[in-house]
Amino acid sequence: MQSSTFSLRGHPAMVTSENSVCSTLFVANLGQTCTETELHNLFSRTQSFKRIKMLNKGNAPCCFVEYLDVYSASMAMNMLQG
Repeated sequence: MQSSTFSLRGHPAMVTSENSVCSTLFVANLGQTCTETELHNLFSRTQSFKRIKMLNKGNAPCCFVEYLDVYSASMAMNMLQG
């Protein structure tokens, strides 16, 4: 599994991807105060952003970021690598 980290509101966040081809990124390790609006603002700056879905279960908030194609998802992940 490939992963990269970046900081969001002072908390390290992680973007991971499996070896399979997919146009959706899974982002974990988000800070407790991170909002869906902040994530939308961050990822919507990348090419072919489609939508974001944030899950806030217990102490492990995470999100799925969907792009129109695999290339755009890969470019976004590379752009956000810390």
